[in-house]
Amino acid sequence: MKKFTLVSISAAAAASAVCASAQDVTVIVDGSPIAFDQPPVILDGCTLVPMRAIFEAPGATVEWNGDTRTVTSTRGNVVIEMTIDSPFMRVIDYTLTLDVPAQIINERTMVPVRAVSEALDCEVVWDGNTQTVNILSNNTAVTPAVEAPPTVEVPPAAVSSVSEPLTVPATSANNSEMVWIGETGNKYHFEDCRTLKGNKYQITMDEAIAQGRTSCGVCHR
Repeated sequence: MKKFTLVSISAAAAASAVCASAQDVTVIVDGSPIAFDQPPVILDGCTLVPMRAIFEAPGATVEWNGDTRTVTSTRGNVVIEMTIDSPFMRVIDYTLTLDVPAQIINERTMVPVRAVSEALDCEVVWDGNTQTVNILSNNTAVTPAVEAPPTVEVPPAAVSSVSEPLTVPATSANNSEMVWIGETGNKYHFEDCRTLKGNKYQITMDEAIAQGRTSCGVCHR
C-alpha cells in the first residue's frame, strides 16, 4: 500500500509542476468543446484528461473498479481496460504500452487522451499553436449514397407475352482487394487512410467483412 501511495504523491507533484501550462488546453470532440471538472494536465509531453468525460464524449461507456483501481470502457466492439499507474492498456485482445499511465490527480482519474481516443477508433489531431486536441469519433461520417442498379428492358419474344422489364443487378465490387487492419478498432482501411496508425496488417476485403469489420468512415471508397 505504501508503494501505491508514493507513486500517487509523485504523480500529483509532477502534475502540479506542469498544470499551469496545461490549463489552456482545449479538447474538442466532433466540433464540441468538452468541459472538464479537472483541467487537462501535460506530463512528459502527453495530455491527460478526466476519464469519464473523454470516454463518454464519443459515446463509450465507462466503469470504475475501486478495489482494483481499474477503468473499463466499451464502445461498439472495442473494450479498453486500464489500471492506475500501470504502463499497460488492454484493448480487445492486445496489450499496448503507454508513454504515460493513467493516474489519480486531485482526486480525479486522469487518462492519456490520444491513447484512449485512438483505441476507441477515433482520429486525434493536436494543434500546438492553439493548444487544442481535436477528436473525430467517426460517428458523424457520411456513408456515400449507393446508386440503384441499372434496369434493362427486354423486348417481348415472338412467342412470348413478357412485357415487364428485366432488372439486372449492378456488378458487385471486387471484394478480393487488399485492405489494412490496425491494432485496434473494428474497421478496415485503405492504404492512404490518415487514421491508420501503429502496427497494421493486410487481409482481403472479403476476410475483413467476414470478421464483421466495416469500412472506415474517413477513407471509404
